[in-house]
Amino acid sequence: MKKLLFYLIILIPNLLLAQIDDVQTGDTYKIQRGDIITIYVMEHDEFSANNVIVLPDGYMQYPALGSIMVAGLTPDQLKEVIRENLLPYVPVPLVTVYVARLYKQEINVLGYVNKPGRYQIFEPIDILTAIALAGGLEKLKDAEKIKIIRSDGRSYNLTLKLIWELNKNNSKNGATRKVLLYPGDTLLIIKPKKVNWGLITTIASLINLVVMSTYYLTK
Repeated sequence: MKKLLFYLIILIPNLLLAQIDDVQTGDTYKIQRGDIITIYVMEHDEFSANNVIVLPDGYMQYPALGSIMVAGLTPDQLKEVIRENLLPYVPVPLVTVYVARLYKQEINVLGYVNKPGRYQIFEPIDILTAIALAGGLEKLKDAEKIKIIRSDGRSYNLTLKLIWELNKNNSKNGATRKVLLYPGDTLLIIKPKKVNWGLITTIASLINLVVMSTYYLTK
């Protein structure tokens, strides 16, 4: 009984954290390389594991079972994999799995926005959502061009007008054709080039003055 109470004391806070994680990442979040996983098996310390990192090859080293491919699985799917593997050793394995810490999944939103910087994302997001994360555009009517730089170095030049049209069409017919940003991508909102009318007026006045002076001097 004391042992059961001990496990409940340990598990309840972690279950609450797992629920918070579910709100943040969604039920469809898939484990990625670099994530840190925590696993609890009720009354079986030998099969519990704290802060296990997902290796670059997508595998996780799990006590007694060795290497398990976890990249691409949801936490619930990993729980089932572990539960099935434990059946030969534990009659009714009660398994809890949650992502203790997500690998940094960030995008950069730079340029003509109110709050340029790096932003955490939990799934691919569209251009307008990324702009909203960065506080919106400085002046909506002035912004025209954007540039997307992928994490692998590829880049694309687009216009905000095209993005608006794609989103408008999506809302009309339920299509999902959107330009998405993924971890490591950079969105650059090109700062519009403003015409310095004051400078142009000054130059025009100087040219006019020179012309008039030349006219009167040669008359």
